[in-house]
Amino acid sequence: MRTTIKASAGLLALVVAAVCLTVPHQDRPYTLKPEDLFDTKKTNVFSRIEFDGQQRKVIVTNKTVLGSVADAFSKQQDRGPRGGTTYDCLFTLENGSSAKAFVYVYDGLDGFSVAIPRRSGLLEGDPHYFNVRFSNPVDRQVRKVFELLTDASNAGKQITF
Repeated sequence: MRTTIKASAGLLALVVAAVCLTVPHQDRPYTLKPEDLFDTKKTNVFSRIEFDGQQRKVIVTNKTVLGSVADAFSKQQDRGPRGGTTYDCLFTLENGSSAKAFVYVYDGLDGFSVAIPRRSGLLEGDPHYFNVRFSNPVDRQVRKVFELLTDASNAGKQITF
């Protein structure tokens, strides 16, 4: 009887380990806090950004766009939010770490706000906003991505750029 229990426990451990190793990246816990995205000592270049919301998903892997976003992050301003279209956003870095945050894409397509939730003990506080603005003039490819996010005709689509 004990041999059967040990064998079953060993098999269960093997199955659990196999499942954990094959779970897709996006199902794993995020390795960065959203505020770490603004710490240049912890972050490097983005490898992928996924905007999810407004009945669409836009996945950005274009190096020019990712570089422009990384550059804008390094020059972010710590001020209140500006109105825009809301998305859940998953930022993945080249080193494989990732963070999820809420973003508000500006109507003028010149940047976005990132909302970082704040905690006080067990209670959620008002989010802290970081404004991420692109250099002027906004790169043509960057503008195209943000047009995809704000164009209502893209509802129901998944777009990779």
